[in-house]
Amino acid sequence: MKKLLLTVASAAMFVAVSAQGNIPNSGFETWTNAGTYEDPASWTTFNVLSNSLFGSNPVSVFKETTNPHSGSFAARMTSVGLTSNPAPGDVPDTVGVMFTGSFNFVQTNVDFGYVFTSRPQDINWWSKYTPAAGGDSGFVLCVLTHFNGTTTDTVAWGGAVINTEANWTQHTSTLYYNPLLPANTLPDTCIILCSATDDVYLRAGSTLWIDDMSFSGWVGLDETPAQREEVAVFPNPATENVTFTVNNDNASRVQIYDMTGRMISDEMFTGRRVQLSTDELASGMYTYTIVDANNQTMNRGKFTVK
Repeated sequence: MKKLLLTVASAAMFVAVSAQGNIPNSGFETWTNAGTYEDPASWTTFNVLSNSLFGSNPVSVFKETTNPHSGSFAARMTSVGLTSNPAPGDVPDTVGVMFTGSFNFVQTNVDFGYVFTSRPQDINWWSKYTPAAGGDSGFVLCVLTHFNGTTTDTVAWGGAVINTEANWTQHTSTLYYNPLLPANTLPDTCIILCSATDDVYLRAGSTLWIDDMSFSGWVGLDETPAQREEVAVFPNPATENVTFTVNNDNASRVQIYDMTGRMISDEMFTGRRVQLSTDELASGMYTYTIVDANNQTMNRGKFTVK
């Protein structure tokens, strides 16, 4: 896996998908059927290695249907040992990985990333994690790169190690922008990699669930008024009710979470406005996320209930 991460960090190749500032198939609702396995659309896994041409390896990434965080499906990765590795220089011997990019069947190597020209502040996702016997950790890694005509520069990076999580847990990781590059450097490629096992001590038998990935916040020259969605929350602190107003018709819902990351309310905007009764909410701090019709995060913040 260490070799894989080094390849990610220096990848210059990419494949094109639709949105320039979003994560493709971020809720993992769309899957491609390959006969003996399914892959999340716009993502790549090593399920292809289960083909007899590559040694009939076990499948490692699955469509989760019984307990997604939202919608109908999530992605579930279980680390497995390969019985036959056609590309040991690029593919680790233990996999449970999905990533944005493609697997080159001719050269049997990995091309990471998709076209991306924005500067997000955070990457967000929901996950659960069960480590293998003896312990393990999964991780999510995001790297933004830019090809300068000669070499590939790392513009920004972020992510997190994921330990035991019995229930769906919300994560937000700030992307750190390379201070050695000019402040107006735009990426051209986004690489996201999710793994069920540690990047050094690879173990079989660990399971990572991922759902509802998104970017939020925008940094530097890429920031536009349309992306700086203003939200008014009042009264704050709230006593009997709390009202959310937005300045853009693209805002679809406001999702309310307690401080354990559990969603406790999901309300539709009506005329750019939502009013929520706080009668059933205990005193304390809560967070909110404003999302559009595609479940992409537009803004987030906190409020207090007295």
